[in-house]
Amino acid sequence: MNIIIMIALIVIIVLLIRYKGQLDTIKYLKIKHKDKTVKATKQALTSSRNSFKRELGELFCPFQKGFPYKARDCIFIGNPIDYIIFNNLEAYRAGQKEIDEIEIVFFEVKATYSANLSKVQTAIEHTALAKKVQFQLYSDSNHSRDRFTKEQSEHFCPFQSDFPYNPRDCRFVGNSIDYIVFNNLQAYRDGQKSVDDIEIILVGIKPNNSPDLSKVQNAIQHAIANKRIRFKVYKYDDNIVSKAKATLIDKYYNYL
Repeated sequence: MNIIIMIALIVIIVLLIRYKGQLDTIKYLKIKHKDKTVKATKQALTSSRNSFKRELGELFCPFQKGFPYKARDCIFIGNPIDYIIFNNLEAYRAGQKEIDEIEIVFFEVKATYSANLSKVQTAIEHTALAKKVQFQLYSDSNHSRDRFTKEQSEHFCPFQSDFPYNPRDCRFVGNSIDYIVFNNLQAYRDGQKSVDDIEIILVGIKPNNSPDLSKVQNAIQHAIANKRIRFKVYKYDDNIVSKAKATLIDKYYNYL
């Protein structure tokens, strides 16, 4: 019995010695690499701050002086492009513009120091300029008159078995149209499709008993049928982000 106790004590002592050695090694490494750790932390915060500034710049672009479109016509998507703009649509709703003045603009915002389009954005530009854009109605059997249930149903539509597109290609819009679908874009990313296989579909979701287009949807379909489709890149100087917004960002990161 005493032998077992002694063996157990020896094992415990050996483990404690090893543990202390590991702690000493970790402490040494922390001291040795302290400057690198601090530098890496600062670089991460700087990168995060710059990313946050770019995102704010993108979100506030429609409200900047000189922006070529009305902010109320702009719908932020963010990925893979920043905006879809139904130019003159709100004025058409108000009876101030004709249906032939409506156009659809796929719009990317870039700071001057990162003005090049990505491979995916270039593919979308190619698709838009080739006018490979459609409007489709999707009849949802689960569509409800109740507003909350209706919104839930719309959000889950891409995951229904009869929905014809890959959910990964779908972006919820919810205003004027329900979804924008970059059909085959994910397969293009994965190298399974070519750029010519990509098409853009604007989807409106309706109950089974309501196949008719709304006034706004009819105007969007009219713009597509008449090839009034554009792709534009808006380059802005990162320095035009207002001092108030920059101060707000800096204050936020000072708490980190």
